[in-house]
This record gives sequence, structure tokens and C-alpha cells, in this order.
Amino acid sequence: MNLVINTPKSFLRVKDGMFLIKNGENKTRLSPEKIDRIVITTRTGFTSDVFALAVKNNIEVFLIDHHGNPLGRFWQARFGSTALIRRRQLEISQTEEGIFYAKKWIANKLKNQSEFLKKLAKNRPNAYDYLYEQAGKIEANCKNLEKYQKLDDETRNSIMGLEGMSAVSYFDGLSKVIPEPFRFEGRSRQPAKDMFNVFLNYAYGVLYGQTERAMVLAGLDPYIGILHSDGYNKQSLLFDLIENFRIFADETVFYLFSEKKINQSMADKTKKGVILNQEGKKLLIQSYNQAMDKMTVFSKKKMKKVNLIQAFCHAFANELIGKKPKKGESYEYLGGL
Repeated sequence: MNLVINTPKSFLRVKDGMFLIKNGENKTRLSPEKIDRIVITTRTGFTSDVFALAVKNNIEVFLIDHHGNPLGRFWQARFGSTALIRRRQLEISQTEEGIFYAKKWIANKLKNQSEFLKKLAKNRPNAYDYLYEQAGKIEANCKNLEKYQKLDDETRNSIMGLEGMSAVSYFDGLSKVIPEPFRFEGRSRQPAKDMFNVFLNYAYGVLYGQTERAMVLAGLDPYIGILHSDGYNKQSLLFDLIENFRIFADETVFYLFSEKKINQSMADKTKKGVILNQEGKKLLIQSYNQAMDKMTVFSKKKMKKVNLIQAFCHAFANELIGKKPKKGESYEYLGGL
């Protein structure tokens, strides 16, 4: 489970080998054996023995701001990467092997978007034609990926251009079918300009943290990317890999709106836009965790969505170094979900 500490003035410490959360007179004890990850937002407190117990039990401690953006993380000093994996990342970043992965990961994202729009169309006769039209545009862009055979700056820009055009069609489709008071015009990031985007930005922030942790545990270097160009302190591979999983956040946020669980009181207006408040964060985190605990299938194995991210990263790392699956295991990856 993810332990999320997001109530202002909460305090986290260790007592008798257990995590102790205190907020006013309320106290909650949790065994480290039940926790995979601790997420702490600003305006909360904790003691250094929290880190010691977390490290002992292989628990990541993650600090995020009020937008859901990662500020820092703490985990074991033993880094899971190997020189071979990193070297292979560098080797494929400028080769046909690299373009294969770049295209496949973007194709995964576009297929997820198209399929989600078609799924929504089934029970929305008034929007059926429009949703299928937008899905068709995304599928056409996905097909256009096939023509790129070499990895250079021109190809990168072209692929990201197709991704951008698909995003316009995708979010136009989603906006068409959410409750009218919350309809929006495209993506807005930091800060968000509307309720849908402020929820989506926060969900993406949590997803970034989960994906980064999975990459590091798999031995991948987040800073050696393929499609997204490398830059100082830029986690290029993280930006590449997360495209495969954005649908998890998209679905969670969309259904919160379609099921009318959102109200305007869950975000606060600022001079530049809106930010998610405590009420909104609580709803989103609960819903997101529930969604990520649902079962799915990866490489012919049933697993929770949250575990799929780790399995995906391990599969990619293993594939890079030619590591074969153990006897009895299914291993069908090659960049796809």
C-alpha cells in the first residue's frame, strides 16, 4: 500500500518498530510490512528514524509539493543499476533499436487513448460519432509512426508532433463527454486553468513518482532517454516510459468527473489558475490507489496495475541486456503492453 501523509500539521515518527501518524489527538500505527511507499506533502513533519525504518524495509519516501510534483525521494544507498544496462541505454539511443522502442511506446499511448474514447462512446449515443471521429484521427497518427526508421532530431520532432496532434483529439473527446460545468479547452499544466486539468496534473505527478521508482529498482537510468532529448538534470527516459502508463491517471480522473464526485470546492483559485486543495487531494489519492490496485494482464500474467509498471521496467531492462526469463516464466515484451 501507499502511505500518503497530506493533512497539514500531521507528524510521522517511529515507535516500537511501527510507523506512528499523529494529527492532533488522532494516532494511527502501521506496520512497515504493509507499506510499499510513503508519500509526504509539504506542511507535514517527520523524524529521521522514519527514513531508517523505511530503508530497512525497502520503502521509498517521496516528497511532493501541493501540485503533486515530486520534490525529492529517499531510498537505499544500494543503486540497482548495472553498468551494462546503462551502456545499453546509451547504445540504443541513436540506433534503429532505439527508434523501435520510441515508436512502440508512443503507439502504446495512442492506442490507449483511442480505445478509451471508443469505450466511452458505447454508452454515449449523442457523442458516439464525435468520439469515434477523434479516435480515428489518433489511429491515423499511430499508423504514421511506422514510416520512421532512423532516430535523429527530425524524427524525434515528427513523432512528438504526431503525439501532440493526438493529444488535441483525445482531450477534445474527453471534454465533450464530462459534465458540462467542467468542460475544458485542451491541456493546461502548471498552473492548471480548470478543474479537470488540476486533477490530471496531480495524478500525473503521482504517476511520475511511481514510474521513476520502478525504473531505478529495475536498474534503468532515468536520465538516458530515447525519444526525449537528454539535458542537464532532465529525466529523459522517465518522460519516455511514462507514456505507456498515462492512461491509468486519465481513467481515474475522468471517472471522478463522469460519476459526479467532483465539486468546485476541491480546488482553490489563484491569480494564475487553480490548485488542488486538501479535499481534492484526498479524493484523488483514494480513487487513484483503488484504481491501481485493480487487476490487469501483462506478458500473460495477471497483476495489479501498480505492479505492471515495475514489471514493464524490469522487462525492458532485461531485454536490453539479453536476459532470458526463468524456466516457467512468460516473457513477451518487446516494447508493448
